[in-house]
Amino acid sequence: MQTCRFLFSIFLACLTLSACQAPAPLNSERIADRYGSYGVEILSASDRRRVTSLYSGAGVDKTMRTLAVVDFESAADPRIATEHAAIIAGGSIGAVFKEHGWLVHKDTVELCEQNFDSDRFPSLALMQIQLPQLLAVHRYRFSVSRNRDSIDYALITEVYHPDYLGLEQLVANNVDHGPGPGKKTCATPVSELPATRDPAQALTVSPGGRS
Repeated sequence: MQTCRFLFSIFLACLTLSACQAPAPLNSERIADRYGSYGVEILSASDRRRVTSLYSGAGVDKTMRTLAVVDFESAADPRIATEHAAIIAGGSIGAVFKEHGWLVHKDTVELCEQNFDSDRFPSLALMQIQLPQLLAVHRYRFSVSRNRDSIDYALITEVYHPDYLGLEQLVANNVDHGPGPGKKTCATPVSELPATRDPAQALTVSPGGRS
């Protein structure tokens, strides 16, 4: 009887541990689940930085849900050459690495709010909201691991549509992934973002799909 209880306790502990370690949904997955579609549009790209619109909908309903500024840290690492090429071509960063068997890790640097205006941030017109407005910001280090390889890939800053993620919900989503409660003002403000975009680089995927 004691042996059965002991084994049952181990079983419950394993279930609890598995639940705690379950990976958080990717941003692309959250958008697709909530709005029924998801796409990536490249606004600006270079060897060191990529700025993209993560959006839902199409036509007049197409709406930016996340503005992502990605500063690459290990783009030249040969171990991730295939993945990086797919990302530069327009693939969703988290989805690309997951599809190639990597574990994705996000280490929060800052959860905060910043006041954004249309003059300094013309790209946010794609959110179809009134500016100026306080928007939630998540800055984090993105790394991947597979077998014995561990790579710090990028520093990512995400700015969210207010209907998609506010600061309170953002903090709740990242309670186990970084520092405590979000701050009302970002310690490191998001820099000015580009006004132009290249429609030829836009990608749209079906609900639950991956770019």
